[in-house]
Amino acid sequence: MGYFEGRNCAHSLIPRMARWGASAVTVHGRTRQQRYSKAADWDYVQQCVREVPDDLQLVGNGDIFSYTEYGKHIQACGSKLATCMIARGALVKVRK
Repeated sequence: MGYFEGRNCAHSLIPRMARWGASAVTVHGRTRQQRYSKAADWDYVQQCVREVPDDLQLVGNGDIFSYTEYGKHIQACGSKLATCMIARGALVKVRK
């Protein structure tokens, strides 16, 4: 999302990245400053998805711990979200 909490900037960089020749961008739903102290902001990831140019694939990331959560985010973000990346969630065993 950006470096500082409350100062999201990824949405403004995504169109530039497309012009620079990127074919895909991953947006993580937290800032660098937040680290793992807050839940991923998937509303902001969805905002980025709405603004992504058609020739750029956007990958969402943050707090995905199951296939069910993956499917929820894919459905909520619509067809412009290429996929979701599972990072730390792949290493955590969730108990219910």
